Amino acid sequence: MKYRYIFFDLDRTLWDYEANSRETLLNLFYQYHLHNRIEPEKFLEEFNRHNEMLWEQYRDGEVSKETLRYERMRRTFAAFGIPGKDLADSFSDAFISNLPLQKQLFPDAKEVLEYLHRKYNLYILSNGFKETQVAKIEHSGLSPYFLHIFTSDELGTTKPGREFFHRAVSSLNARKEQCLMVGDDPIADISGAADYGIDQVFFNPDRIPHTMKPTFEIYALAELKDLL
Repeated sequence: MKYRYIFFDLDRTLWDYEANSRETLLNLFYQYHLHNRIEPEKFLEEFNRHNEMLWEQYRDGEVSKETLRYERMRRTFAAFGIPGKDLADSFSDAFISNLPLQKQLFPDAKEVLEYLHRKYNLYILSNGFKETQVAKIEHSGLSPYFLHIFTSDELGTTKPGREFFHRAVSSLNARKEQCLMVGDDPIADISGAADYGIDQVFFNPDRIPHTMKPTFEIYALAELKDLL
């Protein structure tokens, strides 16, 4: 058996971030009575724009965890002319608390993990924050499958940096050729793993065109059972 250690990204690979964040945001949107002044889809679009921008900056080491968590909502509220930051920060706290309680996974996620964890050592490698990612895994029923959850704040660095992968792999006393990274992000997961020297599975459910040459490419998680 070539591989012994299978690394999974969490958000947008196993845990459906788009579906879960949308449900959380809309629930809070109405709880905070924002529908009286903002169209919900416009609110979601504005938040997602700032969220993606700030996550990229966090990944590149340009902003802190604290800035990411609060600034995305402050900018969203400001875009709709809602003054001050107290309401935005309250909304942020509620979002951070409620998002990990959502349970929507990608199709076949549990079935595939049930199959794989009998044969391989499974780990999460995530740029997300430890307490949030642990809560997501616990509430979505994925805890039994993973031996450890490696996160950016735990390792002190982010994907796609070589140091992120090095710290995770070396902590397991694993060899690179024994490891396989499964993820949806072309840069953080696939290019990062390739640059470090471990094989990759690009999870591409939307069949996004690209010029990468990952070790493997799949369009559904169930395909992992055929690969492994």
